[in-house]
Amino acid sequence: MKKRILVLAVLALLAGKISATTITVSNDALGGAQYSTLTAAYTAASSANDTILIEGTNTVYAVPASWAKSLVIIGIGFDPSKANPRTTKLNGLTLSASGNGSKFYGIEFTQAVNQNTAISNYAFEDCRFNASLDINANTNIFTFKNCIFLSYLNFYGGTLSNFLFNSCIFNSYIYGGNITTNTPGWLTVD
Repeated sequence: MKKRILVLAVLALLAGKISATTITVSNDALGGAQYSTLTAAYTAASSANDTILIEGTNTVYAVPASWAKSLVIIGIGFDPSKANPRTTKLNGLTLSASGNGSKFYGIEFTQAVNQNTAISNYAFEDCRFNASLDINANTNIFTFKNCIFLSYLNFYGGTLSNFLFNSCIFNSYIYGGNITTNTPGWLTVD
């Protein structure tokens, strides 16, 4: 009896992990995806770690007012190796605690990425920040890998800890005022 309960418990846990879905979105007039707007795809995502694949187009995608789901977002990248590439552009982002654990890959942010509440565990890889990154509250575990920053990084307030910048390019300023840090190593540039 105990073995059956253990097997059922393991199967239930695996079913929970397997239940994450992949959703496709394209705002191209020719379509070819499940959804034509990122907001519709975001609304359809129902469980943590659902993945949204966003096609590269010439049109910037509008985002929900506040990022409040833990999702994996995958774009085409900011510098695909082909002539006249179409990239995955989002018009900014407001991060929230409900979105803790979100991961963004291959996204170009055309407007500011910011947060005003305590958040943790966000990851950005192969992303391009054309506008500022504004951190305004307690923030923990932020990872940036192979990203390009073309505007300001503003650390306005709160306690900051465990920021990792790995193989990133900065063509901007990093401002920090009225912040405290959990040292050592609140900011790591590798």
